Amino acid sequence: MSLPKTSGHRKKISIAHRRPLPFERLEPQQRLRRGSAPRWNKKVTACRLPSAFCLPKSCAAYPRSQCKFSSAVISPTESEQDEISSNGNSGSVDVAFRKINKNSTAFLIWKIENMNVVALPRDQYGTFYDTESYIVYAASQYGQPCGVDTVTREMKNGCMEYHVHFWLGSRTSPEKSGVAAYKTVELDNYLGCLSTQHRESEGNESPRFLSFFKNGVRILKPELIQNNQHFQARLYRVKGKRIPVLSEMPKLSWDFFNSSDVFVIHTTKTIFIWTGRAANAIEKLHATKIANDMKEEFNISNIVFVDDGYEKTLSDDMRKEFNKYLALEKRMVLPESHDSNKNGNNQRSSIRLYRCSENNGKYRVAEIRSGPLEQLDLTADDVFIVDHEIYGIWVWVGKRANDKERGEALRNARGFVKKKKYPSNTKVTRVVDGYEPVEFKMLFSAWKDDVKGGKPSILVSKYDALTMEDRPSLAAETQLIDDGAGSLTIWRIKQSHIVEIPKERHGYFFSGDCYIVLYTYGTSSEQKHLLYCWLGLHATQEDINSTTLKLNEIDDELGQLGFQARIIQNRETAHFLQLFKGKLIIFKGKGTDYDVKPFRGKKAYVWSGNYSTGDQREMAKGFAGKDFELILEGKEKDDFFNLLGGRSSYNTQMARNDSDPRPPRLFHCNSVNGNFNGKFNEHKILTQTEVFVSSS
Repeated sequence: MSLPKTSGHRKKISIAHRRPLPFERLEPQQRLRRGSAPRWNKKVTACRLPSAFCLPKSCAAYPRSQCKFSSAVISPTESEQDEISSNGNSGSVDVAFRKINKNSTAFLIWKIENMNVVALPRDQYGTFYDTESYIVYAASQYGQPCGVDTVTREMKNGCMEYHVHFWLGSRTSPEKSGVAAYKTVELDNYLGCLSTQHRESEGNESPRFLSFFKNGVRILKPELIQNNQHFQARLYRVKGKRIPVLSEMPKLSWDFFNSSDVFVIHTTKTIFIWTGRAANAIEKLHATKIANDMKEEFNISNIVFVDDGYEKTLSDDMRKEFNKYLALEKRMVLPESHDSNKNGNNQRSSIRLYRCSENNGKYRVAEIRSGPLEQLDLTADDVFIVDHEIYGIWVWVGKRANDKERGEALRNARGFVKKKKYPSNTKVTRVVDGYEPVEFKMLFSAWKDDVKGGKPSILVSKYDALTMEDRPSLAAETQLIDDGAGSLTIWRIKQSHIVEIPKERHGYFFSGDCYIVLYTYGTSSEQKHLLYCWLGLHATQEDINSTTLKLNEIDDELGQLGFQARIIQNRETAHFLQLFKGKLIIFKGKGTDYDVKPFRGKKAYVWSGNYSTGDQREMAKGFAGKDFELILEGKEKDDFFNLLGGRSSYNTQMARNDSDPRPPRLFHCNSVNGNFNGKFNEHKILTQTEVFVSSS
């Protein structure tokens, strides 16, 4: 990503020479004055706006009231123009959006120029100006990454995931931010109101937004390029541990230096990398890469590293060059930047859930829960706000919420931010019921996706290579490595010893035991090994520790060529179940010696609950053998209950399947100031200096 040599600004043209926005087609007395902000009527608490931007009548006179901890009344008179514009009526779509294929992956960026949406050239992706507003569109198959390298490709199968971000520079005008918000709603309507909308502010971008730009983001000041016919030295600050953000400072001065950041000083002959004594090592690496890019782009010969407090130890030539731009006698370095602890370890953030409702023209936000959130707290008829304080505000729109609540969700969330007196650059995101991104799901203690859309079952008993090739999503979900026809060896952990299980007893486990399963597959010339350790829910810690030791011993005997996998009872993977041909029986308690002849009854019963499925019944029949009696819930005979000790009450509710309540997550772990910090990370990019922990 190179630094543009010219500004992205175009010459200002007359408003008559462009296509008017919807509100400009109204009567003159309703029209906003060009270049002016909305006119507020001081006599009433309502804004005199053109009809395309007008609030509904029931919302036009919200009373001002103080925000309470448990509830808040949001007043639109305090909303900025971009929040008002987010209510816009988008009956027609902008010509810039018409080329979007809703069924295709894509990554596009537009810039607001002269109140119009203008496509940004791809070679400028990742470069933003702090006086501008942008719209970023990312479409991918659900759960797949997206970014500058995304190739537009039509998806015939699979669910699409849409994200629309409008990015606001710190010095953008209200008119530009208003158009960006309005056009974001217009694009969302064009996509069927199924996109996740993000309000991004300079300096507080969301991790998803930054992940689009793998080579980093550059935020520049256009006037420094426009007003200087001849090159002048510039100062840049480098922030970000995963994705670097290069921000241009207003001028080259000691006023912007602090000991917790890394700065790049770009001069005509030399690039200086100044590293604060408390700066992060990863940011120093990012700064080095950026300096190398600048060196090649501007044909500069030298890159010089300068440590905080050791400026005078530079060589005479470099010290004179450095002093020419930053006088050493005027050196003044702050101990740390204002936002150095924004994402620090000392920050703690609570999480609260609010229900949004309207009563007699008043839009009320009432707290209904704090602490760990449950998915069942959300109802499809309402709109909810998830308050995660400094980490962002989320507004969730139920699928049965009315059009008015849908259209005003993002604006009302911004009003909530103001009432809570959170920073103006707090991230605000609107999500739609049924299309929640993974970041939103992680805010809840458990989240189960709706499987009514025909999501394939992961209990695959037969491997079909052609099916897996035609349905890559199914292959990825099941994680099948072969057809399960390899050889199988199973050991049970008995105190500190291992006992091999006879082949005829494969597939019979006990919840109080631990087992090691060695699966060998491949060809005779190249065999591969997969080592599973299965841990029962009631196994002792001694057995678990012994299992780990024995697993490593077996792996050493195999020349450490095997792959190890840890399996917890009730969380068996599809491939593990496939090894037993779909028949795995788990008994309660600890197993005994396997030379004891098991007791066999004369008759078998298959009891089917009211909420059971046909597939479950068929699998149960396979366990029972040929001679069995099928009994449906509610139609049991007394003889059946007599076998169980008599009829008694039992749970008749649908059992909640918590075997896999969360998708696997990746945490980025680092040690800063002696504290070990783990943070959820989506980028899945590992480096040699980082530790990642996977959780499921």
